[in-house]
Amino acid sequence: MKDENKKEYECTISVTKKGDGYGVSVETKSDIFIPKEKMGGVFHGDRAIVLVEKKERGLEGQVIRVTQRAKNYFSGVLPKDGIDGGFTPSNKKA
Repeated sequence: MKDENKKEYECTISVTKKGDGYGVSVETKSDIFIPKEKMGGVFHGDRAIVLVEKKERGLEGQVIRVTQRAKNYFSGVLPKDGIDGGFTPSNKKA
């Protein structure tokens, strides 16, 4: 059963320093807040399908899938010990 209060939009994603994001859809013409735990692997500038619902503070969404990557290559630093498998991108919004 589909929730009538939710709708999917294709958005261009902007990422904040804290890791949260905002999606801007041509259809809504407004910012859609995306908490960092609902970013779904999207990077700054990517286009993605976002499931949106109205909340008290405005529109909030969750990334369902990435439709187009803004970048295909990333530069950054891998830790020498390689224990945690972390990657630190040169561009913090990457």
